[in-house]
Amino acid sequence: MDFIKFSVIVPVYNIAEYIRECVDSIIHQTYQNLEIILVNDGSKDDSLAVLNHYASKDSRIIIIDKSNGGLSSARNAGVNVATGDYISFIDGDDWVALNMYQVLFEKITQNKYPELITFGLIKYWSPSKKKSLSYDIDEHLYSGVDFYSKAFFRVEAWSKIYRLDVYKARKFTFIEGLIHEDVPFTIPFVIESETVLNVNESFYYYRQQRECSIMNTINEKKIHDYFYINILLYDYAKQKCFSVIALNKYLFTQLIQSSANISLPKSNRIKYYDYFNYNSIIIDLASKSDLNFMVRCIVFISPKMLVKYIETKSRFKIMIKYLLSFVSSIMAYSK
Repeated sequence: MDFIKFSVIVPVYNIAEYIRECVDSIIHQTYQNLEIILVNDGSKDDSLAVLNHYASKDSRIIIIDKSNGGLSSARNAGVNVATGDYISFIDGDDWVALNMYQVLFEKITQNKYPELITFGLIKYWSPSKKKSLSYDIDEHLYSGVDFYSKAFFRVEAWSKIYRLDVYKARKFTFIEGLIHEDVPFTIPFVIESETVLNVNESFYYYRQQRECSIMNTINEKKIHDYFYINILLYDYAKQKCFSVIALNKYLFTQLIQSSANISLPKSNRIKYYDYFNYNSIIIDLASKSDLNFMVRCIVFISPKMLVKYIETKSRFKIMIKYLLSFVSSIMAYSK
């Protein structure tokens, strides 16, 4: 593995307007040992023609042309044909710094080929408006659980690279048909990793406010999955016998905050809170949490929720229900 090959997987769906900037940032990398897998996920615009044009000029490019199956399906299709040592995901409407793979190559070889590498991102609105974000922890090797417990973990799949032999040996895959698909993929991956290298540099340009992006729309499917991913993580926490304390805490707060997310329609919040039986899960997680954490949740989360929900009587009733969940949680903890 002295001369690492990166398999770069780019899902593409109706983004002919943006894909050139993305592909240009890959083919012009200062580090050239790349396998570039461009997955056309049933685009109806000129995206495929753009991809074919690039493939005719660069032998490193592999085109997968498939029917539309969503982001997870496109990523999985790319992984299935990848032959590199590490895999990297880039969304087709984003792009990366030209030195990204050169820096990562050097960091990887200096740190004994870790299973997972994380790095920073740049939120990009315009040339004059952008914000760099990286993990506020030291740049060195961690165990997966240690890293997840110490870092404010970001769940996006594209701000990490993954060692392919580990990826396939542990049979990781993106759940197809699921929105918010990164969450139940990246959290188990980092926790299961024996070695995680954090790189405190920002390489990935994350485009903001693209009008037709799925992240800028709200629909029934998106709301359902927003609640469902917490159930998937709860099942994973159970498989780990609730041994990862940071995951238990993350889940506890996510269950409550998702229920209190006033950007979602009230009827949907009530529907899925009851459908997925959030109340009993909150109580179960509370019984496995330390009392100090529970008190902090009550002190800092509950009043904020109360302010948000006091606008109407019906919302106030919902808030009372949540507060009762907290009380039940404390009782469960004390038993």
